Amino acid sequence: MELSISLDPAIDGGNLEEYLAVVNGLENVSVHFDLAKKSHTWLPHVLKNSAHRVDVHTWGEEIDIDETVDSHNFTDPDLNSVVVMSVKCGASGQAFNPSALEKVKQIKKKYPNLRIIVDGGINVKNIASVRDAGASVAVVGNFLYSIYKDKGETGLLQAVSKLLDIVRR
Repeated sequence: MELSISLDPAIDGGNLEEYLAVVNGLENVSVHFDLAKKSHTWLPHVLKNSAHRVDVHTWGEEIDIDETVDSHNFTDPDLNSVVVMSVKCGASGQAFNPSALEKVKQIKKKYPNLRIIVDGGINVKNIASVRDAGASVAVVGNFLYSIYKDKGETGLLQAVSKLLDIVRR
């Protein structure tokens, strides 16, 4: 499973440039960017200045926490990934909803070649269960950004290292 760092908390916090510079120094991660109204204007800048692959999350390829897998048909040949939201869209810092894990398992069984991205409330306490459910990518946002705000670059490096250790087990 891959680890992807959401930039949206830094956009909300008003220090995207600073945070992206620190994230660019990390290894073995990608960057996740939600193409929402609040962040839309930053996309060209992120694509140009990120040292990592940038996964752009568009809202047509997701399963919200209140939706069922059966309410979607992911057979479009151009679709290679789907985002499973483990929180209600729109606000950072929500708690992970474990019902997302069952959705990941259902998608994995029904669409085995689809890349499954799980976003929302992921931290060191639940990332192993996301991996074990069959997700391809775990998006970590507010958890890492909060550590960065509290403990700076050193704290962020330690947290990312711990997350990577867990996803590689």
